[in-house]
Amino acid sequence: MEEICGRKPNTKLYFYDGYTYYKDSRNTNILRCNTRRSSLCSGILKVHNNGQIHLVQDHNHIKMPCKAKQVIMRQEMLQLCRNSSLSLKEIFDTVCRK
Repeated sequence: MEEICGRKPNTKLYFYDGYTYYKDSRNTNILRCNTRRSSLCSGILKVHNNGQIHLVQDHNHIKMPCKAKQVIMRQEMLQLCRNSSLSLKEIFDTVCRK
């Protein structure tokens, strides 16, 4: 499972088996599909204390295996926009060449 910072402070996104999840605020052992509100997906993962991952509820949409890379690239571009004086094209080219 891959974990990266979310859009809001102190949040994280989790990537597992081609799907994106966020941690349920009511139960920290439950991860819900990130597209829950937009596509009404009910995909749920349960993370046991020993680190074992169990799919509780299937997704109603296809896997997006490149989503993690897209999110990471977007975050890198936003960071460069905030902290550098490069043009948008230069920022895009810099991040895409990695």
